[in-house]
Amino acid sequence: MSAQKIIRPSIAARLVSWVPPAVCLAVFCQLYVNGYLPATEKSRRLEREEATMQTRSERLGEETRLLEEQRRMLADEIYRERVRRTLHDPHQKTLTLERARALAHREAELEDL
Repeated sequence: MSAQKIIRPSIAARLVSWVPPAVCLAVFCQLYVNGYLPATEKSRRLEREEATMQTRSERLGEETRLLEEQRRMLADEIYRERVRRTLHDPHQKTLTLERARALAHREAELEDL
């Protein structure tokens, strides 16, 4: 048997061979910590805020619809004349927007029948 000498790389050579994977791992960790994690957190926060904004938008749309209805009623000459008459007649309840709206809904229901 011939004696073969096994050549082992030195510790420095082993360390140098691990530099490229270590650099890649360090870059990946930085991308994960400084990029991916903040982006997913921001995405979650924006989804929560989107739900809040959707609710607020629906509420404002309903309020806009009610204000438009009130504006239309106040611009109506017949409604204003009815209010004027109820203010001068002490035996009649004063006509308010709520009462006028209820009367309008009641009249619309009667017309549907």
